[in-house]
Amino acid sequence: MKSPDLAAPYMLVASPLMNDPKFARTVMVIGHHDKTGALGWVVNRVLDVSVQDVLPDRLASGLHPDTPLRLGGPVGATGLTVLLRDPLNEYATEVAPGLFACGNASILPLAFSEPPDGDVAEAILVIGYAGWEAKQLDREITDGWWFVLGYDPELAFTHAAADLWDASMERLGLGSATAFGRSEQIH
Repeated sequence: MKSPDLAAPYMLVASPLMNDPKFARTVMVIGHHDKTGALGWVVNRVLDVSVQDVLPDRLASGLHPDTPLRLGGPVGATGLTVLLRDPLNEYATEVAPGLFACGNASILPLAFSEPPDGDVAEAILVIGYAGWEAKQLDREITDGWWFVLGYDPELAFTHAAADLWDASMERLGLGSATAFGRSEQIH
């Protein structure tokens, strides 16, 4: 698939051939993809830390201690982004139809003052992101590193992040993908 065929938002599921440890068994939400490149966030890597332990007090105050922090990607690993299903304040920007992002700290207590509840979150907190240069992601998809899955907020914002790769592979009709070999080539 080429970028004109892919309209953000959509989801990427790392194929079993992906052995770059930064992306192996990841599921991503892509918020931007055009001829200049692509931008997205890993949504299934929850860090085993408390937001109160890793965020400065000015950011952590007002956040519920059970708020999950996800590693959104290897780029900008000091920057926080809140991904949202619906805008919660005037600082949230619709980056793609039905997908909002906000980097303004004022959104943190609005989105995360309560404990995680239900199967699907209204917002997720990510640190870092992933980016691709022009045509780079197109090549990676063509080369079999990624599977494309239609954007589903209930899947992208699930609280069951640890099971998201398997659930996405099932959604793609690939089960646990045990029929795939693993490439020794790292791209």
